Amino acid sequence: MKADRSKSKAAKPKAGSRVIDFLLIVISLTVLVFVGSFALKYTQGESAPAAPQGQTSQNQSLVSISLRMQVLNGCGAPGVAGRFAKYLLDAGKPDFAIDVIDERNFSSSKQEKTILIARRAGSPVAERLAMKLGLPPEQVTYKELEDNFLDIDYSLVVGSDFDKYLSRSVGKN
Repeated sequence: MKADRSKSKAAKPKAGSRVIDFLLIVISLTVLVFVGSFALKYTQGESAPAAPQGQTSQNQSLVSISLRMQVLNGCGAPGVAGRFAKYLLDAGKPDFAIDVIDERNFSSSKQEKTILIARRAGSPVAERLAMKLGLPPEQVTYKELEDNFLDIDYSLVVGSDFDKYLSRSVGKN
């Protein structure tokens, strides 16, 4: 009889085991949601914000495209990346909503011309952005980042010709 009782107790799952199973399922679903949202954000890249209700497709050109940009000081002049980052916030309007997410020095400090580097293959707005910033088409290039952890759409390498671009912003005010 004692053998029968021990078998029946072992067959029943304990209440604590059910709680642990439930917690594991909740944690797994939470991790799945975070991974899914990261993957969605990573794969979307350049995106236009949704148009407000009531807007037609004719007004679609009024919606700005959100861009995540990196500004790299390629000329060696102190503070140029920061000055250009401030310039970009207004320079892209109304077509682009530019978010400068990184400012640093470029690998070389002898860059003569300012260049725009598209960081995603098939970037549809690189030429439009360059034109908006006053850059000629030959100063637009493509080079994908190996580890694009910051989700950068474009890098702007500021060359020693930066004054002609910054002076454009002074003329607008």
